[in-house]
Amino acid sequence: MTEMARAKGCVVVLLLVLFYANASVQEDWTGRQASGMVEDFYLQALSALTGVEEFSGLSASDLKWLFTRISAYGPNTLDGSKSVFSRGLVKEFLCSRRGVCDTQSQFRLHPSMRQGPGEGTPSPTPSLTGDEDEFIIGTKPCEPFVFCTPNKDKLFGSREQGRPRGYSIDLLEEIMDRLGLRDKYKIVCIAETPILVEKVASGEYLMGTACISVTSERMPIVDFSRVYYYSGLEVMILRPTDTSKDPLSMLDPFTWDVWVSVFATVILVGIAIWVFERNRNAHMKIDAKHGLPLGQWHSWTTFLQNPFINYRSWPARLTVLAFMMVSLVIIATYTANLAAFLTKQSLQVPIRGRNDLAGKRVGTSSENTSGYKWLRAQDQSIPAVIEDNNDRFKALEDRSIDAIVWDSPPLRYRAFQECDKVVVGDVFQLEDYAVAVHRNRHSLRLAIDEELVSLREEGYNDDLYAQWFQGVGSCEPMLNQDVEGSETDAVSLETTWVLFAFQLIVLGISIVIHLYPIVVHFFRRRREEKESQVSEDSLPSVSFADSRLVKSNAELLGQVPLE
Repeated sequence: MTEMARAKGCVVVLLLVLFYANASVQEDWTGRQASGMVEDFYLQALSALTGVEEFSGLSASDLKWLFTRISAYGPNTLDGSKSVFSRGLVKEFLCSRRGVCDTQSQFRLHPSMRQGPGEGTPSPTPSLTGDEDEFIIGTKPCEPFVFCTPNKDKLFGSREQGRPRGYSIDLLEEIMDRLGLRDKYKIVCIAETPILVEKVASGEYLMGTACISVTSERMPIVDFSRVYYYSGLEVMILRPTDTSKDPLSMLDPFTWDVWVSVFATVILVGIAIWVFERNRNAHMKIDAKHGLPLGQWHSWTTFLQNPFINYRSWPARLTVLAFMMVSLVIIATYTANLAAFLTKQSLQVPIRGRNDLAGKRVGTSSENTSGYKWLRAQDQSIPAVIEDNNDRFKALEDRSIDAIVWDSPPLRYRAFQECDKVVVGDVFQLEDYAVAVHRNRHSLRLAIDEELVSLREEGYNDDLYAQWFQGVGSCEPMLNQDVEGSETDAVSLETTWVLFAFQLIVLGISIVIHLYPIVVHFFRRRREEKESQVSEDSLPSVSFADSRLVKSNAELLGQVPLE
């Protein structure tokens, strides 16, 4: 088996494991935790490959070299560039470990990394920066990774006041200190990332650091260190207005039709109370002008579970009993929903994420950035390109644009400080930030990789995040997903109609009970009247003459003294 075939065999196995890790991470992206997940896959791959050493003919140090080289790239980097990466890695391995270098290849290594055939230990390594006594590190403004002074394009010494500061700068300075290179470099801040990458590729800058994403377009021209920050695109909007201070928000737990039903039921029960009790209760024996308002008063006090009258009629008792049961459920439901409405923010969120950007005015950075390219790929209207970061946020404040699509870290940094802005939705179009190194300085890149691993294990990255993100403000940078995604729904008549139906049924039964004695009495009276009429009709008739005779006899009898 040739050296090329052996190397390819090892690379294929490693890439398979790496792409499997990539797929797993994409399925369940957890931000900064993804780094640890991928590292576990790498370690498992290295452990498995030691078992195929006899098959591949590669030494343990060869396998470790391949592992270190592949692990320098984040999983997202390899999407769409597998073949380029694989071919380059094979050539790099043969040149570094076997001394078989292709002088025409853009993947050739610096001589300091080469080894003789079959040797398992590297040759003595000269200076990490070659013969240069001083080198330049390029950067660009990218909050909070890099803050540049107004004096752009000015070279600053490593300890000079006014030099760029930020997350990336502090991280790289710590690495340079550990490598003993603190006094050997100057740092300069320029405008755009594409220009920065070009200058690193040409050798004008030895390395560059900022929000530099690892992409397949940049991999062939510059070397990238291990990923030190997992990023992506996010959407920023103005924080929605809190409507919980609206006095009418107290009515939100119920829909309007429920409120109408409640008031109608109370009024109807009040009328029924007076009708049922006016002939049974001395307290209610008044005319309608005064009795109906009194019935409403008793109805409302009963609704609030505080009745103060003893009802005498059974219809009134049944009606009030059912009404108290209905009111108990209504009040309990309202109280529970009111608590939920008062503890949440009733937000009107027009944009909840990237899926709501259609038809909106969206601002982003330059046309060469991933934010602009993503927006154009989504068939969006041409986004507003605003080069200056401060102008971009000012346009959002002035409502000249509805949202900003940009790298997640600078957006969250602003949201931590400025409470009128908030980040919505999930991170998408995942990107990896790494240090760009000139391709002829592979020994320097590997040294940076080792320090990046050590710093992360020591928790230095977490300290930087706390300093440059969480430590800059007290605002909540992200919209509450619970509030945003699922607001508390008001109780509608669709769920409460059975209560009012129950009240109407009981009220109907009470009316029947109330009318029953009235109807019985009515028919009984009519029957008595008919019987009385029949008895009168059965008596003998008396003529007018007879009546005069009777009257005359009565008068005569009245004059006769009785003994």
